[in-house]
Amino acid sequence: MVSSDNIKVSCYSSSKWQGIAYRIEDKKARISAEITKRGGRLISLQINGTEVVHSNPAIFPQMQTALKKERENVTWSESLPGGETTWPAPQREGVPLLDLNLGEYKSIVIENGVRLISPICRETGLRIVRKITLKDGVLQIRAYIINKGDKEQNASPWSILPLLKPALVKVGPLRHPPRAFKDFNNGQIPEGVVSQSKDKSYYELVMHMTGKDFKAGFLFDPRFEKGTISACFQDKKVRLTTSFFLSDALYPHKGAGEIYYGGGPYFETEVLGPSSILQPGQESEVLEINIQLEEIAEPCF
Repeated sequence: MVSSDNIKVSCYSSSKWQGIAYRIEDKKARISAEITKRGGRLISLQINGTEVVHSNPAIFPQMQTALKKERENVTWSESLPGGETTWPAPQREGVPLLDLNLGEYKSIVIENGVRLISPICRETGLRIVRKITLKDGVLQIRAYIINKGDKEQNASPWSILPLLKPALVKVGPLRHPPRAFKDFNNGQIPEGVVSQSKDKSYYELVMHMTGKDFKAGFLFDPRFEKGTISACFQDKKVRLTTSFFLSDALYPHKGAGEIYYGGGPYFETEVLGPSSILQPGQESEVLEINIQLEEIAEPCF
């Protein structure tokens, strides 16, 4: 156990997460985070005992078995244990890269948090390094990619954060309304999901059970240094706000962030880091996201 001011970092063996896990606690802010060595994931984030991050503990006993397969033989249901994680963008076809997504990360306790180092991906030679810290009520995640292979790679760090439904999500400042992906719901965002704020730069998305999958991308306003994605949750007096520096990297829809809404109990907020062409031995720029979790007087809806 390591303590610093109001922050306590402890290590424990977890049957739920199939191995070593870490808990970071901010006693003053009443925030706690849990991180798994398996998959290197932020698997839980709570304020005063209220959980906001989706996890799927049933996947963890299957992860070692899935790692022994070829990726084309692994299903999506075997590869999504939940929790915030880093993937390399652009994403390859099929399920995420197995070693980076499900492998056992090396871990080092640092001041106010944990540093995580992935195995080297057998397919690409890429390695992911993540640092997760908690201080003054803000959880910070810094992630970058190292090309450990012998070929040039196009690889940018990409944060995937699954949050519990239902929620009201606010995104901005944006240059244009959210844009739908053509591969989901015929390229349509369901009616009634999106509304524009009074200042015309922020958009709200109501993440109810619409019965229709959709993916929406965001083109943030370059006049601003940072973008934000905030969510408040039905029947919970909690707001989560993710802020990040805007980069030059773009998804196929020409945006640096997106939301995925599917049929399960969660939706995903996704942020893309700086674009990188990595030579052998080279590191990408760092993607930094800061997550603030706060209690509010009343639920948003």
